[in-house]
Amino acid sequence: MIEQSDSTAWMALFALVMMRTALEIAKVDPVYEVMASKYLRHFALIANGFSKGFNRKVNNWSEEDGFFYDVMRYPDGKEEQIKIKSLVGVVPTFAFEWIDDKELEKFPEFSYLFKRLIRRMDQMTKDVVVRIERGNKSGYLLVLAPMERLERVLQKIFDRDEFLAPYGIRSLSYYHKDHPVHFNGQILSYEPNESTQRIMGGNSNWRGPVWLPINYMVFDLLLKIDEVFGDEWKLKYPTGEEHTAIALANDLKNRLTSMFAETDKGRPIYGGDPLFLKPDMGQYLQFFEYFNPDTGQGLGASHQTGWTALIANIIIRASRATS
Repeated sequence: MIEQSDSTAWMALFALVMMRTALEIAKVDPVYEVMASKYLRHFALIANGFSKGFNRKVNNWSEEDGFFYDVMRYPDGKEEQIKIKSLVGVVPTFAFEWIDDKELEKFPEFSYLFKRLIRRMDQMTKDVVVRIERGNKSGYLLVLAPMERLERVLQKIFDRDEFLAPYGIRSLSYYHKDHPVHFNGQILSYEPNESTQRIMGGNSNWRGPVWLPINYMVFDLLLKIDEVFGDEWKLKYPTGEEHTAIALANDLKNRLTSMFAETDKGRPIYGGDPLFLKPDMGQYLQFFEYFNPDTGQGLGASHQTGWTALIANIIIRASRATS
């Protein structure tokens, strides 16, 4: 059985989103404050269990690698981490939420239940519900991955030898190009183009390409970090450089938008296709399903507006954050 790092993280994020949704409704119907506290409790239980490995012998977190992995549990009781540097280890950083003291004052019932939970379950919440007081900002940070772990994962994300590519965040670390994973008779390696395996029809590939939904989530996380810590927070690159969260968000935005930008060789998304080098065709943008992280070429379905149109949201939010 696989104890999935990303599936657990999605449920923690779901709990936080539902808490936020309940608080929004509570602005017009206070009864939903109790519902918000219910989802807060769900988050705390999931986050505490995830942090402690749900009482397993092997945790999802690798202190040695600074990354989250899935854990395989065998019928004989043996457990081991599946050491694949993929989005499985990135998703736990997405469960990140800030509740300001001034906001808590607007929800008296939720505030009471929130603080009671912290008092009664302090050992369970100490690493995942963190009190922050800096300058004129005070409140609580809710995180699945404590900041020290979150920063170590972000260092992998913004490492050019790992996830950071010229056109965004890869779905599998570049490390696996020269270090394929052999597991249970199967081989997994870095594949930046369309899948060479017949998985989900053969044209869906999460073994390297850039996917806008995940890149959007990383972008969103960086804006949230900036909201809480501002320029005081900096991520150290493997090269020794330090960058603020807003600088990282803008860098990611620039990498993603450059896929669509017109160059003297045409737009990268079209991969040099002669048809789209014609003036009457090249001006029209298509929203591909996913993209080659190293060339920017669009792959998969050729008009997957459903999530690739998130590029517009990224541009708008980046503009507002820096204005």
